[in-house]
Order: sequence, then C-alpha cells, then structure tokens
Amino acid sequence: MDVIELLRACVRRWYVLLPVFAVFAVAAVGLFDASRPAYRVSASVTVVPSPGLSAARDITAPEGVTPDTNPFGSPVVLAVLVSRNLGLAEVSSQLPTGSALVAEWDGRRPTLISLETTSGDAAGAQQAMATAEAATRRLLEQLQAERGVPSEITFQAVGGEGLDFPVRITPDRQRMTIVTLAAGVLTAITLSTVLDVGLRRREAVRAELSSRPRATETVDA
Repeated sequence: MDVIELLRACVRRWYVLLPVFAVFAVAAVGLFDASRPAYRVSASVTVVPSPGLSAARDITAPEGVTPDTNPFGSPVVLAVLVSRNLGLAEVSSQLPTGSALVAEWDGRRPTLISLETTSGDAAGAQQAMATAEAATRRLLEQLQAERGVPSEITFQAVGGEGLDFPVRITPDRQRMTIVTLAAGVLTAITLSTVLDVGLRRREAVRAELSSRPRATETVDA
C-alpha cells in the first residue's frame, strides 16, 4: 500500500481516525499538565565530637580539662536519632510550601546523615535544604541539652559532602507531549488502514458472490 492509498483509507475511515487521535491528544494535554517540573538538592551532615569533647576523652589530656560527662558514647547513636526525628511533621512544617525532605542514616558511613530535598523550583529546593541543615543542627543540640550535656563537650554537625546544585528530576514536558501525539497519529492511521482493508475485502467478496449466477432447482411436476 502506497502513500496515496494510505491517505485514501484514512479519509474513508475518518470516523475512526479522528476519535483515536482525539483520545491521544487529551492524554498528551493531561500529561503535560501533570508533569510539573521538580528539582532535587542532595547534601550530607556528619556528626563529630567538638574540640572540647575530643580533649575530654583524650587519656593524655592535662588536668583542668572539662571531664567527659556526655552520655552519648558514639556519634553514631546521635546520627540515627537525628535522622529519625527529621522525618517528623514538626520539621516538615518548617519547609517551604511544596517542598519535601528525605533524611536517611548512612549505614556504610555511620556518622553521616544524608539529606535530600525536592521542590517545584530550584530556589525552593535550595531553601528547603538550608532549612533541613539548620533543623539537623538544632535537633542535635536539643538531644544533648535534654540529657544535660555541657556545651563544651557536645557532638557537633558539620557539612559532609557539600551542597549540590539543584537537579531537574522530571522529564521534558515538551518532548513527552510530542511523543504522545506521534503515537496517537500512528495508532489512528494503523487502525483506520486495517479497518479499511478489512471492509474493502469483505465488499469485494460480496460483490463476487452476487455476480455469480444462482443455481436453479427444477422440480419435476
């Protein structure tokens, strides 16, 4: 079947071509509206002993150093507690509107807390990350203050791998729309052509059968 015959088939079966393409067009518009752009920022925070705590735990430290009364023997415990508390609604409510935060404890690097924020715009994702890092330090201070740890011998939160640039994580809406419309055109043409071929063959068979002379039966009187 050449291009001319293909076009003629589509014209003859326009009642199939147009509805099928309309369905794909509506789907393309819906996907375009639903796939809003989103941006992601990733960073990490490491829990480390303060200089005062390191000096207090040094067996060679001279006299006069503040004694170690910090009940948290390892920064790993605090890293786990802080990562869990970051997922609470109290922290999420402090994020910019439309932003989300994911905080995870890194088991391979047990003193590290991985942070990831997402938002509908790059500035919102960066602002959410700044809020998340501030909340991490605040929670670390609160956990130790509740146990009566002096400020001189606390664990501190320092930047880990640094703040990444916002990365767009949604597909290109324009490309997705074009692909959906192209799929609609191909599907509509295929269905119209298949239907046209089938109907024309049936008409040809009927015409051939009707052109044959009918057999007459003679009935003996």
